[in-house]
Amino acid sequence: MELSVYVVEKLAAVRLDELRAAGRRIALLEAVRGPRSGIASRLGVALIRLGRRLAPADPVAGRNAGVRVAR
Repeated sequence: MELSVYVVEKLAAVRLDELRAAGRRIALLEAVRGPRSGIASRLGVALIRLGRRLAPADPVAGRNAGVRVAR
């Protein structure tokens, strides 16, 4: 199935319009909600700080620590 360039451009324009509208909705919701300062975010920050304190200063590298695996 082969699509003409015109059809592909129109499909892409429609998809971009949908994504822009979704982005505007998300931005509006975040603006209305305001910054998060609830107990969950404070607890998360506290756990991260605790983990950094408890982590060893010199972590030992694993067997293949520098190897990247393509997936």
